[in-house]
Amino acid sequence: MQRLKPKSIPSCNKNFIFTAVKDDKRIDGRSSKDFRKLSIGFGLDYGSSVVSLGDTRVMCNITYQIAEPKAVKSCEGLLNIRVDLTASMIHTYEKVVEIMRMIEKNVKDSRCLDLESLCIISGEKVYALETDIIVMNDDGNLPECCSIALLASLSHFKRPDVSVVEDKIKIHSFDERHPIPLNILHYPFCTSFTFFDNSKFVCDPTQAEEQVCDGYLIVGSNIYREITTIHISGKSAITKDVVLNCCQLAIERSKFLTNFVKLVVEQDLKKRSTEGAEIGYAPLIRESSSVLCSYKKEEIELQEVQENYDDDDVIIDLEVAQNTKMYRYASDTVGIGEGRGQNWDFIDEFQENVENDENEDMYIEDEETTNNEDEPDSKAKQFSKRSKNSNKYQEITVEDDLSEEEVQILNPPEFK
Repeated sequence: MQRLKPKSIPSCNKNFIFTAVKDDKRIDGRSSKDFRKLSIGFGLDYGSSVVSLGDTRVMCNITYQIAEPKAVKSCEGLLNIRVDLTASMIHTYEKVVEIMRMIEKNVKDSRCLDLESLCIISGEKVYALETDIIVMNDDGNLPECCSIALLASLSHFKRPDVSVVEDKIKIHSFDERHPIPLNILHYPFCTSFTFFDNSKFVCDPTQAEEQVCDGYLIVGSNIYREITTIHISGKSAITKDVVLNCCQLAIERSKFLTNFVKLVVEQDLKKRSTEGAEIGYAPLIRESSSVLCSYKKEEIELQEVQENYDDDDVIIDLEVAQNTKMYRYASDTVGIGEGRGQNWDFIDEFQENVENDENEDMYIEDEETTNNEDEPDSKAKQFSKRSKNSNKYQEITVEDDLSEEEVQILNPPEFK
């Protein structure tokens, strides 16, 4: 698949972003240390989640299978992480591999997941978790959004219980035994920083800020003030004090994310235990403030309705125009009159023509029983169709032993 080239930013926009960062301002109204709004939703299955960080949206799904362990670590389960960036085709293959390796290193090397709890039979059978991270929309800060989606799915995932009888493994369903959650020791989240002129940096960068920045720093940390990974890239010269300041901000961010993920997982589990509660992605699509909402509706206030217009054929009702509401769905999409009842009235002549057209297209069945001298028991079925251009009827007689239902099915296509 051919990948798209990133949109080139004009020099005036680039200079505007640099000037705004120096004044501790950003194009979306945030300060240099503010983060965008975070939303997390869960699907029907355990381990399926969608995370929205501003306009950046990532989906994560976890599945399992029974496999053989590695020869070196025969008592540990397997965790495979894949990142799919096909929806965001502006990244090169090297960028995709870099993000995937960064997330995998942050989770696996920090040993946040107890892999020994996934062992069924030492050296023979273990649980193998397959994690698929799909980028639905990229508006910057992909590493942090992907790490949130991965850890949210891991904390939400539950595996079925197993029993071993004479070297035979039996997997119990969720109805037989309660599912078992994963044993997560800590939550290492990634936090991204972009640098401008070697000294100024911003948190949670957008895609435009990532394209014009001089370099970026990604810090992985947990709630226990441990730094799990540090990734530096770009041409900016970052000092030690700046790195320590970014690490402190990353630790505070990880504390917030840990509490937030635990809270939303607990709320989802309570909702699942409630009888009749809607779960999954379907109710999230209908909610206007959810992670899967397809639009952001904003009402527009009309300041003044002018009565002057040039076209004489246009008739404007000022009272209706003043009471009509307008909504902005996007920067170039506006809806007018949403929620109002329809005021369409049918003219009597038009209504009669519609009824006549409907009657002309109907098949009129006229069934008569005739006594034939040669065959007294035979029946002739007559069908008549009204012509659209005249008041006459076309007579068609079927003399066979077909039933009434079969005749009704076979004959209408002949009238077309």
